[in-house]
Amino acid sequence: WFGHLLWRLFKYVLRLVTRRGELQRILGHPTASTATTTRLHAYLDQSRQLASIATIVNGDKAFDETKLAAKALAIKGLPANPTSSTASLSTTYTVANLKLCLGHLSHAAAARGAIEKLRATPYDSTDQAHERRLEQLWTGLQDGKREGKDGGRYSTDWSRIGFQGRDPATDFRGMGLLGLLNLHHLATVHRRDARSMLATSKVKGHWFSFAIGGINVTGDLFHLLAAHQIARYFYLCKDTQAQLLKFNQIYAGIFYEFVAYWKMRKANVMMFNTVKQDFFELATPKLIASTWKSSI
Repeated sequence: WFGHLLWRLFKYVLRLVTRRGELQRILGHPTASTATTTRLHAYLDQSRQLASIATIVNGDKAFDETKLAAKALAIKGLPANPTSSTASLSTTYTVANLKLCLGHLSHAAAARGAIEKLRATPYDSTDQAHERRLEQLWTGLQDGKREGKDGGRYSTDWSRIGFQGRDPATDFRGMGLLGLLNLHHLATVHRRDARSMLATSKVKGHWFSFAIGGINVTGDLFHLLAAHQIARYFYLCKDTQAQLLKFNQIYAGIFYEFVAYWKMRKANVMMFNTVKQDFFELATPKLIASTWKSSI
């Protein structure tokens, strides 16, 4: 309670000194970056006055940034279309940068919706596009054909790339089509690295189920996205294709680093959940701060 009071007092003094509210202190500059957008998002989440704006920003659909900016400015008593004769430069910059940053946040909201839709889409063995990607996953990771029913579609050979049973479709239940698309991207775009990762997952005494592990990593990254913790990676992704590509790129890099961490820990399959948790405790702060860089 006392700390909150001090913070309110500090903001009041700052407003008196600068003659600008917090919104203008964040946005009232000639240029704005993705870091500015992240600051704006944090401000909206804390603002009681702009709670209705935050609700829209934190949704999972794209929105009209111009209309939302006008609504926010009206609440704050600022002009939506300032002119040089009626507004300070700070106000002019605030209006322009608010629209820009809300545009970034709209892209992030759309990304959450698009990725969630993929996660909620079950694998469908009657869908030829799903089946084709599954087969490409196999050929990306493994040479040779599978033995078994229906030309190897139902086969214990799937365990060679880390699935649990004869039908991989059952392993995608938790993450749906998203889990397949992530693994498919890794195996087809980063084939050499993916095969090296698969080999690491098979080391005697230190093995884990590669495909299952990859689907688990999808789950952790999805939860970070849903919690707005990696939103800034999607600020510049203007359509669904770009949003999925960005998520795939993050996934490939994180899974690659997880496998390297697994090897360093000399872990065994009974330690999988613990090692994964330890890894994400190290990786998540870097992802949130945007200091993480993919190794592949």
